[in-house]
This record gives sequence, C-alpha cells and structure tokens, in this order.
Amino acid sequence: MKVAEFKEFQKGLEHLTDSQLNYLEQLFSENNRSQQITQELEQRLVEKPECPHCHSHVINRHGKMPGNIQRYRC
Repeated sequence: MKVAEFKEFQKGLEHLTDSQLNYLEQLFSENNRSQQITQELEQRLVEKPECPHCHSHVINRHGKMPGNIQRYRC
C-alpha cells in the first residue's frame, strides 16, 4: 500500500463506529493469538522435547513448514 493510500485509510478509521472498531480489534488479536500459541509450542519443544504422538523424548528437526514453522520427527 502506498503512503498516500495508507494515510487516507487512517483517516477513514476515525469515522468507524464502536462496533466496527471492536470487530477490527478482534481480527488483529486473533492473528496475534495464533502467533503467540505457535511461539509457546515451539518454546515448549525447546525446553522439553517430546513427540505429541508417542511421547518419545528423542526427536529430530525435520524441515520447516510454510511460515517458517519448525517440523519435528521422532
């Protein structure tokens, strides 16, 4: 988005109703929540590696998924 278009977009936000602002807030917080959950799961694997299927503690990195999310294999 070009700078001029973004500034026009920002001005339009000033005229939104409370329900519209709440809706936008929900949309943005849902995205942040999924990122937060992904980070927490990845951190848990670093601190205590364990296969979610067989609960083996011997797991190896196995490439990356779209979005740069680490994959593992036991």
